[in-house]
Amino acid sequence: MKLIFSMINYPYFRLFRAYIKSRSQKQIDPFDESQIELKSNIFDIDFNKEINNGRYLVLADLARINHGFLSGYFSLDREHGFYPMVSGIAVKYRYRIPYKVKFTMRTKMIFVDEKWTYFETKFYYRKKLSSSVFARTGTVLNGKLLRTKDFENIVNKDFKKIAKSPELVECWDQIDSNFLGFD
Repeated sequence: MKLIFSMINYPYFRLFRAYIKSRSQKQIDPFDESQIELKSNIFDIDFNKEINNGRYLVLADLARINHGFLSGYFSLDREHGFYPMVSGIAVKYRYRIPYKVKFTMRTKMIFVDEKWTYFETKFYYRKKLSSSVFARTGTVLNGKLLRTKDFENIVNKDFKKIAKSPELVECWDQIDSNFLGFD
């Protein structure tokens, strides 16, 4: 019973469908935008008959994983034994996505620094920006966070270097540096 509830709570069926579909899609550069279209269902909504605020985080996970399928990250993951982890999330909610409607998530990697990779996932309903999720992620190998240069050495691939970090990343770093409880 616990396994069944877990499968309902986390969108494993959607994840599996995204994986199957990604196998027939063109590979993308990590800085390219990926897109996935879904329909809100009973497991996504709250009492207001709209996607629950916490569910946006789960769906953004799915969108980043789909991006990993399309950019080749998950092939490298299987080959080298590392895995992704989220180190922080910021969300902006604008407009609701009601029950039983189609919506689109667009995800792209917006910046890579010496330690973190930053992703932005935007939710669109009726071609209107509904919400956006900004995530700072890392890659873990043998229980330790890999620095970007170490990751690049392992996979023998360099990330595009962006000279100046986006303002969103700079704001994140400034807020994070003042966040009590973490060093």
